Amino acid sequence: MTAQEGTEAIGAAGFDLEQAPAGPQGSCLRMLPQKLQDVLVRAMLNMRCDRASDIWYEDQTTHTVTVLRGGRQWFLNPTASTIWMRCGERVSTIASELAAQHPSDDSKQIEVYVADFLLEASSWGLLTLADAEEAKHAAKAAPAEKKGS
Repeated sequence: MTAQEGTEAIGAAGFDLEQAPAGPQGSCLRMLPQKLQDVLVRAMLNMRCDRASDIWYEDQTTHTVTVLRGGRQWFLNPTASTIWMRCGERVSTIASELAAQHPSDDSKQIEVYVADFLLEASSWGLLTLADAEEAKHAAKAAPAEKKGS
């Protein structure tokens, strides 16, 4: 990500992490050894991502998302915007849908890109990551807790 007068750009131009713009901390995954990257990506596929900000909009012309959080605007590229629009789903579902939309790209590379984007967005407080099963149980328990109040 690069800071520009209170704005941030997030996401790579495509699925090639070598072309991803390095932010202040660089790519979260690329800093790690390959075996550790593989473990993290596999673990993240079993997670669910949720938006931490409900102040955002999608540009209908470019199909890109702008997120407002903490006094900053975050501009997501089209691929990152696609991931953002699917927040609330299991990460593996998001990666599978993107792989189906881009059959000429390596599905493993797409999984890495999705995981890397989610880690970076999470580090900036734009979304939260949780174990998919725990999130499902918490969602079911929430209405029951309200009834008992």
